[in-house]
Amino acid sequence: MIKDLYHKIFNSKFTKDSVWILISQLFLAVNGIIINIFITNFYSTELLGVFNLGLSYFLIFATISNFGLFNSTVKYVSEDMHLENSGKIILANNIKMVFLISSTMLALFFLLIKLDAQFFPTQNVEKAVKVIFLAIPGFAMNRIFMAYYNGIRNMKLYSILRLFRWGGYVIFIVLLSLLYNDFYKTLNAFIITEYSIFLFMIFYNYKAILNKFNFFEIKKSIQFGSKSFLSEIVANSQDKLDIIIIGYLLIESDAGLYSFLAAIAKGILIIPSVFMQNVNPIVSNLWKKENISEIQNYINKIKLSSIKIMIPFASGAFVFYLIVIYYFMPNEYQSTKLIFTLMILGSLIQSYISWSGGFLLMAGKLYPNLYRVIVLLFLSVFLNIIFIHYFKLLGAGLSFLVFCLLVVLINNYFIKKHMKLSLLK
Repeated sequence: MIKDLYHKIFNSKFTKDSVWILISQLFLAVNGIIINIFITNFYSTELLGVFNLGLSYFLIFATISNFGLFNSTVKYVSEDMHLENSGKIILANNIKMVFLISSTMLALFFLLIKLDAQFFPTQNVEKAVKVIFLAIPGFAMNRIFMAYYNGIRNMKLYSILRLFRWGGYVIFIVLLSLLYNDFYKTLNAFIITEYSIFLFMIFYNYKAILNKFNFFEIKKSIQFGSKSFLSEIVANSQDKLDIIIIGYLLIESDAGLYSFLAAIAKGILIIPSVFMQNVNPIVSNLWKKENISEIQNYINKIKLSSIKIMIPFASGAFVFYLIVIYYFMPNEYQSTKLIFTLMILGSLIQSYISWSGGFLLMAGKLYPNLYRVIVLLFLSVFLNIIFIHYFKLLGAGLSFLVFCLLVVLINNYFIKKHMKLSLLK
């Protein structure tokens, strides 16, 4: 009986998909930390701050350039899996739309920079952003390919694409640094990686991409995408705001120190992220069928798994952090232990329900989800400004802990109210 249960669990598609996503997420987290360690030691903590500030702006702007079409691709591809060729038509339409939107947004950005618009806290950050932003159209289109594979639940290929992306970042950052010893030339790693993946995906999916524009599908995707667009921007902005606010209120080296801590502390949220990416298409499908009880069953199973996995995972992350700062980082990192303790505790608390972040979107509850993320954005900005103003870098850790507590309560409130599901029951 135990053997049969073992085979049932580990041979299920959900488990296999989760393993693939977990591998890609772990790879992403480890490579993010490797990049932080490499830039700190090869260049400086100040330039690490510039790198992570530039990356934060890049990810926010890339989200804007997607115009919500990532979520609409996942939603409609997963719902129309039973219709022959429907997913490929959605993919072709959304790739072309994202190319047009992202290219236009990029041209507008450089026009504003040329007109001497001041967006960034320092000239170093602006210089870095000018390089990284050139990768945005490639990044945005690659996200649509990933959304397509997420929607059809081909999590193996979805995960492999993410492995290529972050593996490419690391390889080219190291190679370009060794070749040129120039921080800003190193940032071309993003351009090389994103457009290499894009060309591969075009070759792999060329038959699907040749599908003609379907104006009904475009209209449907844009209508959903435009409504989820603001929620996605606000959610992604909120995740990067702490580093950006530090960039404005403190100095580049403080941004470097904090971004290194965040890479590990927020990195443990890869586990609930795995659950979220795997369960989102399932929630969308079950919600369409009005099978609420089955969604609640998934919630209860994920909560139990999350508790069992996250406590040892967070403990391991803390030990890993201590090893890294003692053996691989400059002495200035020794003073960050209290800040990191606050942050790892916050991530552990948030991980209990953070996998539910896409539920409202997958249920089509676009405006409630927008209200939810706006509330969280306001709290993030308010807490960071107040705590960082009075407690400097320690304040960022305090703000993160308090914010994580509020995320649990607010997510549960909105999902319970609008979906009649309980995250904390």
